[in-house]
Amino acid sequence: MTGTREIATFPKPAVSIPVLVLALLAIAILAFVLPFGVVRTLHARRLAAAAADVGMIARALAPDKALLQAPAGIEVLIGPGVRPPAADQIWTNAVSYPLGVAAGSIPEIGPDPWGNAYVVNVGAWNSPDTAVWVLSAGPNGRLDTSFRPPARQPDPANDDCGVRLH
Repeated sequence: MTGTREIATFPKPAVSIPVLVLALLAIAILAFVLPFGVVRTLHARRLAAAAADVGMIARALAPDKALLQAPAGIEVLIGPGVRPPAADQIWTNAVSYPLGVAAGSIPEIGPDPWGNAYVVNVGAWNSPDTAVWVLSAGPNGRLDTSFRPPARQPDPANDDCGVRLH
């Protein structure tokens, strides 16, 4: 040996550090940011669809028409879909009647965008101190609006989506 040492050489990496950082950034965007945007858009569309549906139902339920076509003693008009659980048990225990029959002019009432039935508290109609609502249980799937909300209540409770009839 002549006293010279060989210097070890490493192979050149196939991907440079800046390219690797950009690839990881793209993966992070696809994994976290994009799904959040998709879910947020879907949520906004569902809220808009529920608002449009309750508006259509409210327009079809002229007060006299709803009362004339629902038999006496009916407290809740309920559309197709899962009957949502409720904070106020009157919603779940009250005598109900099909919303589509009471509001015959609505072409096709389906469940709300979350699969729950639309409901109307017609049993509160004759109480001047009570608001009557067409409601969707909203994203949480639970009716949070009281069955006999005060007439001064301007909006449905929590995330319920609704239109006030009276």
